[in-house]
Amino acid sequence: MASCLIEAPGDSPSLNVKEQKNRDDKLITPEVGETESYNARPSAPNLSVTFEEYTFYAQLTRAEERRAASKMPEALPIWALSQLGYVPRSTLYVLFGALAGYTGHQIWTLFFHLDSHRHPIQSYGDLAYRIYGGWARHVANVLQSFQLFFSVGLLTLAQGQGISQLSTGSVCFAVCNLIFTIAGCIVGQIRTLQKFKWLATLSIWLNIAIMAITMAGAASYPPNYSTALAQNQVKAGPIVTSVGTPADGTLSTRIVGLMQGIYSYGGAMLYCEFMAEMKRPWDFWKAFFCAQTLIVSLYVFYGLFVYSYQGQFAVLVSNQGISLKVLQTATNAMSVASSLILACLYGNVGIKVLYMNIGEELLGLPNLHTTTRGKQLFAVLVPVYWTLAFVICSAIPNITNFSALIASACVTQFTYTFPPILMLGFAAQKDAYLPGESFDPTTGRTVRHDNGMKRWVRGLKQHIIMNLFNTFILIGAVFLCGLGIVASIILLVETFESNPKITSFTCFDQAILFVRPTMSWSPESLPDLMGRVYLVTGGNAGIGFQTVLGLARQNAKVYIGAGSEEKGAIAIEAVRAEKGDAKVELVEMDMMDLKTVVRAAEEIIRREKLLHGLVNNAGIMATPYEESSDAGYEAQFQTNYLSHWLLTSHLLPLLIETSRPSPVGTVRIVNVSSDGHLIFGEPSGIDFNDINQTRTGKGGPWSRCGSSKLANILHAKELDRQYGGSERGCIWTASLHPGTVDTKLSAGATGSSFSQTIWPILKFFGAYSKVDTAAYTSIYAVASDEFTQNLSGEYLQPVTKLGKASKQANDPKLAKDLWSWTLAEMSALGFAPVGLQEQIGERKD
Repeated sequence: MASCLIEAPGDSPSLNVKEQKNRDDKLITPEVGETESYNARPSAPNLSVTFEEYTFYAQLTRAEERRAASKMPEALPIWALSQLGYVPRSTLYVLFGALAGYTGHQIWTLFFHLDSHRHPIQSYGDLAYRIYGGWARHVANVLQSFQLFFSVGLLTLAQGQGISQLSTGSVCFAVCNLIFTIAGCIVGQIRTLQKFKWLATLSIWLNIAIMAITMAGAASYPPNYSTALAQNQVKAGPIVTSVGTPADGTLSTRIVGLMQGIYSYGGAMLYCEFMAEMKRPWDFWKAFFCAQTLIVSLYVFYGLFVYSYQGQFAVLVSNQGISLKVLQTATNAMSVASSLILACLYGNVGIKVLYMNIGEELLGLPNLHTTTRGKQLFAVLVPVYWTLAFVICSAIPNITNFSALIASACVTQFTYTFPPILMLGFAAQKDAYLPGESFDPTTGRTVRHDNGMKRWVRGLKQHIIMNLFNTFILIGAVFLCGLGIVASIILLVETFESNPKITSFTCFDQAILFVRPTMSWSPESLPDLMGRVYLVTGGNAGIGFQTVLGLARQNAKVYIGAGSEEKGAIAIEAVRAEKGDAKVELVEMDMMDLKTVVRAAEEIIRREKLLHGLVNNAGIMATPYEESSDAGYEAQFQTNYLSHWLLTSHLLPLLIETSRPSPVGTVRIVNVSSDGHLIFGEPSGIDFNDINQTRTGKGGPWSRCGSSKLANILHAKELDRQYGGSERGCIWTASLHPGTVDTKLSAGATGSSFSQTIWPILKFFGAYSKVDTAAYTSIYAVASDEFTQNLSGEYLQPVTKLGKASKQANDPKLAKDLWSWTLAEMSALGFAPVGLQEQIGERKD
């Protein structure tokens, strides 16, 4: 082993170089009596969990690890399969298993470099402390405590559902959670972990029985359609499985499905405890290899088996998806018992770790094991701990997304984030060692030739490729953590907003586990649009084409605004191939040529006496800087906004004339914008003195794109202010974000080569919405009876939901200023309608 000196700030290192080498040699080839001495080493003086308990707990949890150390993960592969499909889910499950193996090797390496008889490593926090210092130990221990605490809450939530099913729904769901909590308060009074031994063995066999019964039930009986409908909003029908990602999911649900699977690899936080009780270094690898092989092979097989029989009707806690009541009842009873044991085990260790870090170290409370007062405090802390867990789980009664949030915030860190961080710190300190540096264990004096960043850089440069690889793993883990947290929070919010029955401490029992954000609207619900006329710009491709198709299917007459006759003809042929009697026509317009836009409006007015809707859909994204030849405006601002403002202004008289005899709200204008205005738009809004964003230090392709999309929203809001209302003669408007869509729009974007590189990865995760569903919100806003007056002027998001635009987009003064600036600019160029206000009618104040 290379000579090194690892020292935690403010503490003596575990051993000097010579002592470390001797210890390593003895571990590989133990001398007589040495192994016995090593395994009898004392615990650190301030640990509330004794070494004997840690030894037993490691044995216990190592057995639990062979079934993923949790009741919940056995169901997760099945539900995750319903979100990701056969190939993506299985591939990711194996991939993350391999990655967990790599980070497990890192923990093993660190343990056997830093552990010693004098300073044993008994927990993840000890490992962090020896490399980074006391603050790192507290972070690891507190995060571990949180994970254990929330695991108790999640098990309470899951088994509250089981108790609810056992009672056939006759007991309030919150009361079911309370029953499990009371049982936990009683069983949790078992203070010493040794007494859990026979209970833990029983728990393992109960779970094996549950899995066997669930597979038999799934293969022999149909899915539990009522539970699938309540939990996942999946209506009864043919069982459908998917090789790839299912079409009806969203990026958020797929990320949550992925995070659920990560629970199966959550045992990393206990690896140090496992190794602390093992006699030989390779004992851990034997157990680790067996556990990982069992987890991957058994769970993948179990998941594929049940998903093949239940498909989209698979539910989160798999045994609750059995339709035969007697099997469901039996597995629920076994599951409640098994989970109670596991929850009490988690609670026991969680209380002791918190007590050690806060009670003993900060508050000076007595030891839990050696004093009568300490034992009394433990008896009091158990019901407090369980009560808090009950409050949390009952306040956020959504197990799927809540558990994914914990997986993202806690489980991911111990398995995928912390090991490379610790490895980088260890490598930096070990490889930075210089000749002549030393540590005197007698005096505690350290001799170093330098400190600070210089030392870190020197250490990390020694094995730069491996350190860069670990950095890559670290960044990926942090990114995954962030994605999981955001997706979980988004779905938690959507669940509560979309299901009024789900409230804190609710009595509603079945849909409590998960409510999937589904397509709440589709074009099939449109009324017959016979006799109505619409114009869709950019209607020859992408979202615009799907908008044209959706309207034409309902018998509307639709004009396709296209840049050339050839493009329009191809689109018309495609629509008529789908609906032979479709009424679709072409009107040519080049959004970079304002004269053609005016001519297109005049052509519509010449052909039609009525126009019921205008969808300003055409657009470009993040293109290199270019100015229009006729007016000198930047390409994105003209294409996305100015041309549409001009087209709308010329068509307003026809739109208003159509609205007067029509039912209120029939005539509408829809501007297709983007959430890009939130990300890329200028913080100050729109600079009318530098509309092309050419000044030094300003602008860029994405910034100009964001500004043009902001202008689309402001345009819709100002139109609503001037022409909206609830009486005849009014026009309703909307702006919208269609979603992240798989179209050719990004082909000309700056950095498109990068986009094309990551496209397959994003598509694998289902990050892109399909083009047809991306058009749903446009169709809804322009033609659906469900679009009401209170939505006029608002910003919508997929699918048909009220969205949140930026502060600038909601600024009425900015909207008025943009309208006035645009009117002045178009009038100066001679493109604005002559006497705009007189033609259209008096504007509102």
